[in-house]
Amino acid sequence: MAYYYTNIVSLDEEIVVLWLNWMTDVHIPEIFSDNIFSDFVMQRVIKSDSTYQDRTTYIVTYECKSVEKYEQYVNEIEPLARKQFFGSYLGMYSIQRYFGESS
Repeated sequence: MAYYYTNIVSLDEEIVVLWLNWMTDVHIPEIFSDNIFSDFVMQRVIKSDSTYQDRTTYIVTYECKSVEKYEQYVNEIEPLARKQFFGSYLGMYSIQRYFGESS
């Protein structure tokens, strides 16, 4: 069974480059060093019917090794990551999070 953790992140233009740099230089290397995820895909949305059309939106999908690893990430690592980056940019982003399995 494969598990996937997907984040849909909509960002104000002023923080897009900062977020991309943080993701590629800090966050993604950190979470892969913890051996929770085995792969990821990051996509920039180019067309959407979202209410956040004035923002740049990315979909980041991580392949997770197990439900337990996902829970470890959500309970131990993600709260720190939220503070590390998003704590400084309240009101300048929105995030939707999903966890699922492939059939």
